[in-house]
Amino acid sequence: MDEFELSSSDAGEVLTLQRAAFASEAQLYGGPFLPALGADHFEIFTGHLSEGNIRLYEREGFATTGHNEILPGITLVFMTK
Repeated sequence: MDEFELSSSDAGEVLTLQRAAFASEAQLYGGPFLPALGADHFEIFTGHLSEGNIRLYEREGFATTGHNEILPGITLVFMTK
C-alpha cells in the first residue's frame, strides 16, 4: 500500500471514503449505532460482531483489553498492541 500525505482540502473525500467503508458495519449492526472504527495511539476499537476485524487486528499483534456495551446488544471491543 502506498503512503501519501493529505491536506484539509482532502477532508470531503476522506469522509466519503470512511462512510462507504462503514456501510457494511452499519448493516451488520442493524443501523448506524456503532461508532466508526476508532484509534487512539495504539488502542483501537471495533464492534463485537465484527469478527473479521478482530481476527485481522489479532494477526497484526493487537490483543483485547476490554469491552464496553454502548447499547443493548452492541458492545465495543478495545484492543492494544
